[in-house]
Amino acid sequence: MIKIVSGIDPKTGGYNPKLWSSHKKTENFMSEEALSSGAKSSTVGSFFYSIHFVENYHVFSAHTIVRDSHGADRVGTLTFSIALLGKNKINILQELHNFKNAYINNSIESGNVVPDAELKLHKKSRQNTSNEKMSVYLFYNDEVIKKCFCVNSNYTKFKRIFFIDEGYSNQNFNPLLSIQKDVKKVSVEELQEPLPVEIIKEKKIKRFAKNYTLEYSLFIFFVGIVIGMGGLWLYQDALKRFGLMNNSTYNKTCTAQKNTEIQLSNDSICTPINTHENTPSNSENSSEANQIVNNQRRNNNKNANNTAIREETAKNAGNARNAGNDGNSGRADNTSKLIPDVKQFLETDCKTMTLQQINEKNALLLKTQNSKNLFGFENFRMLLINNNPLTKEKIEKYKKDNSINFNDNDEYVKFIKYLATLDDEFLEIKPIEKISNKTLREIEEHYGYFEK
Repeated sequence: MIKIVSGIDPKTGGYNPKLWSSHKKTENFMSEEALSSGAKSSTVGSFFYSIHFVENYHVFSAHTIVRDSHGADRVGTLTFSIALLGKNKINILQELHNFKNAYINNSIESGNVVPDAELKLHKKSRQNTSNEKMSVYLFYNDEVIKKCFCVNSNYTKFKRIFFIDEGYSNQNFNPLLSIQKDVKKVSVEELQEPLPVEIIKEKKIKRFAKNYTLEYSLFIFFVGIVIGMGGLWLYQDALKRFGLMNNSTYNKTCTAQKNTEIQLSNDSICTPINTHENTPSNSENSSEANQIVNNQRRNNNKNANNTAIREETAKNAGNARNAGNDGNSGRADNTSKLIPDVKQFLETDCKTMTLQQINEKNALLLKTQNSKNLFGFENFRMLLINNNPLTKEKIEKYKKDNSINFNDNDEYVKFIKYLATLDDEFLEIKPIEKISNKTLREIEEHYGYFEK
């Protein structure tokens, strides 16, 4: 519920468009001047109600015509308004009466007490002042005002509705003499007549278009996130596979291929078939000589192949021992196997690089260096992009999942350990615009991290 007091100040007698309000920014809810420029002084003291509309709000007002002491014969209104969103079970007339008495008796709370976030109103919204709608008035008695002074969507076909006490009829102090001239009289039946079908269809179409646009946008947003995360997983999986093929698996594959080639080479050496068993003795001597030569060649090839196999086996065993030693040292220190370019990138170069440049450099280095540090850095980059701004919960989860990848000398590890010391109130700052184009140093400064 939004409450507003506007018009002639009862204390100073001067006009003030906002004497009091329950919210800070309620200018859009202020009722337009109800009186015409030629308002009659004879109507001073008269009282009437009105309803006007601001988007989905019904604004109920109680007006008293008073004299403006700052003008010669000028008159105005002291207006008390209540804006309601949707149907309410409250007694609106009683609420207006209590609101007015509290203000007059100085027993109302100080203004601007409700956060503006509760205003469900677009920033550029204005009153429904379409030229196609007209203002109307209705004479009421007790029964009519109780029945008709309420939230009713059918009322929105009018620009404004004035409720005049039937006791003012044919009197020289009738507020109608001062109200704007372009108002038309309506009956209770005309007032409550349902909206035309065209207007109902138009409202439904607008509501559907608004909701559809919002839901479709959210759908596209979440699909994009899912596709992006899936692509990242496939990318990381491919890098891991590539790294494994460059190490033990690759060596085993090469050894198997070489052994196969050696075996095929051995099988390809065969003894020539002697097709001249019944030839003269000279031919037999020649065949025996050829047989001796072939046997000698075959023995030489076997010896050479056996030597190659022994050397290859010894080499593979040495590689396996080295790989085991490297694996143990890698678990003890993530930097022991890093080449200088990777170490410099993780500790210094990354500070002046944007997240996009870090992504490209990381991918390039991972092609030649299967490093846990690089995987941890890539996961940290995705943490910054997907959680903008960061939260305590996401930071702790990242630390738990990636601590095996940490090295205290890496810049991102220093930064994440600093972030882990912050509380949620500090972390919940405004998001970083275009974060992919920000350098790591700019992001660190955004969260208040300055390296000593």
